[in-house]
Amino acid sequence: MAKKLTITISDELHERLEKWRGEINLSRIFQNALSAHVKKKEAFQIKLEEQKTYKEIWDGGDLETIEGLFEVGKELGFTWAKSAPYRGIKRFEKYEERWNEQDSEVIRQFHQEVNFLALLDQFDLVAKDQFPPTEDEPLYILSSSFDLGFLTGIVEFIREECSVLSGRVSLKLREEIYTAKDENGRIMIFRG
Repeated sequence: MAKKLTITISDELHERLEKWRGEINLSRIFQNALSAHVKKKEAFQIKLEEQKTYKEIWDGGDLETIEGLFEVGKELGFTWAKSAPYRGIKRFEKYEERWNEQDSEVIRQFHQEVNFLALLDQFDLVAKDQFPPTEDEPLYILSSSFDLGFLTGIVEFIREECSVLSGRVSLKLREEIYTAKDENGRIMIFRG
């Protein structure tokens, strides 16, 4: 059974729409757009609940192609963002707004700000040797597409899981949180 919803549009859009009213199926357009948006949210939720380790992402990734490096970077960036402390995520919000434009200045700033070797070492992906143990090991350059992927993963997390309002990131919570006094009179935080 179909459910009825009421939507609101601006006067300006309504005026423009009137000219095309007989040619546009508003219900179908709305259903398609809403369906796509809900699918995106559901896919994000699944991705958010994945429990892959950095090593699993790295080992399962395609490190030989530009596209593969981008995807590995994106998955590592997203995974890092899921568990990063607030201050770690906060410093990247300034890139979120202009990220779609692939603004070269934003990308340059990002490269200057992030120490990828330190991050990869934190993920336990950096070998302790200077070079591969044998000459038979292929060497692949970790190109800038990896970096772009990494930030894209972070931005994807910020856009879906965080609210960027008034220049502040506020992580969405899955449950209500309250403050109240405990039995000793101290103000404490309680889960709802």
